[in-house]
This record gives sequence, structure tokens and C-alpha cells, in this order.
Amino acid sequence: MYKYVMRRLLLAVPVLLLSSLIWLWQMVSLNPGDSIFTNEPIAVSLRKAIPVTLELAALAMIIGIAIAVPVGVLSATRQDSASDYIGRVVAVSGLSFPEFWLGTLVITFAAIWFHWIPPIGYVSFWESPWKNLQQFLIPAAVLGFRLSAATMRMTRSTVLEVLREDYVRTAWAKGLEGRIVVYKHALKNALIPVVTIIGGQLGVLLAGTVVVETIFALPGMGRLTVEAILFRDYPVVQTNVMLVAATLVTLNLIVDLTYAWLDPRIRYG
Repeated sequence: MYKYVMRRLLLAVPVLLLSSLIWLWQMVSLNPGDSIFTNEPIAVSLRKAIPVTLELAALAMIIGIAIAVPVGVLSATRQDSASDYIGRVVAVSGLSFPEFWLGTLVITFAAIWFHWIPPIGYVSFWESPWKNLQQFLIPAAVLGFRLSAATMRMTRSTVLEVLREDYVRTAWAKGLEGRIVVYKHALKNALIPVVTIIGGQLGVLLAGTVVVETIFALPGMGRLTVEAILFRDYPVVQTNVMLVAATLVTLNLIVDLTYAWLDPRIRYG
């Protein structure tokens, strides 16, 4: 029995190796094959889904940063005030509420209180910018609120730390305006840890699009991956996972390269 199993394994190894090489070549040549379920080329499905996910992720990132940085700076400059406590409560709430619960809650309350639901059926930005914004604003706000929570806490902590530095006290002593001291001297030097945590949150953001796109019926990469898993469409699942992994590596590299811009003392050899 043992010899039979080993013989079968030895015969299977070349087949698996050849299959892996074929799959890698298909990925490199941007032709990952066809879907088992729809018989449609996977590249065609990706061309339809990737712009949706990119738009959703970009809007969520913009909303998250637009909320996190100003609120974090406000909490740091007004430490232990009412504004600081409200900001910290918002940050803890964003970390505590999962995307699927918050998205379902928003849809339910909007339908019950305002008798409004997001438009059904995807409309591209070039066809109708207003309808496209109606579709993406609430899902992006749900993702952005989650993203802003950790970024807000980090912004508050780093700005508080920088405000205690000697060069900031010197700027105050020179009589510079408070806004100039905070945003020109303190904030830029406090942004490196913030950029780091934003880079770490990109993985959470891409994972959140899977849930949010399914809830709000957006035909993006997340929904495509969920449907492929449900129908056991393994080529689509493999391609999507590989694409997400490559995207995360690229984005983390970009985040690392921004360190040199934020702090000229950092150089990459």
C-alpha cells in the first residue's frame, strides 16, 4: 500500500509542476484563462470588475483620510477637551463596528427613515456621474469610516508626541501662528507613522470591499471573488487572490517610498 501511494505521488508531482508553470505563464502574459462557470475569459471579467473596486477603494481612502487627519489633529491640539473625547469615541466606534453590520444598518435605516435605497444596477461615472456617486458614496463612507478609526488614533498620538519636541516649542516661542506651527512644523513630521498605518490598512480596505460590494450589489473584484468561491470557479479565485497580493505588495512599496519625501533624512540605497 505504501509503495502504491508513493508511486502515485511521484506521478502526480510532474503534473502539478507543469500545471503551476502553465498558470504562472498565463498570469505573466495577462491571459489567466477562462472561467469554469461562465466560460468567459477571466481577463474580460477583470476589466469589468477592477474599475469598480478601484473607484470604491479610492473614494473610501479619500473619505477616511479626510476624516482621520483633521479630527486626529484637533484631538491632539485640544487634549482632554470635549472635542478630544468625541474624536476618541468616534475612533473606537469605527474599530468596533464591522463593515457588514454597518452597511446593513445604513441600508435599513435609510429605507425606514428616509424611504430611500441605493440605486440598483451599476452605472459608470462616464454614463451618469450623479447616479454613479449615489451608488458609491454610502459604500465608500462605510469603508472610509472603518479606515479612519485607526488612522485617527495614530494621528492623535504622533501629533501629541511631536508637539512636545523642542523645535515646536521654539516655533511657539517665536510667536508663529498656531495653525502654521501645527500644520507646517508638527503635522508633516508626525505623518510617517500615519502613512505606515495607512499602508497596513490597505489590506483591511481590500478585504472590506468583498463584504461591501456584496451588500451594495457593486460588480467589483470582491463580488466577483465571492461568486467564484460559491460556484467553485477555481481559476477566477486563484487569479483574484494573486492580483490582490500583487496589489498589496505594490502599495506597500509606494508607502515605503513616501518616507523619503516626508523625511529627507531617510534615503534608500
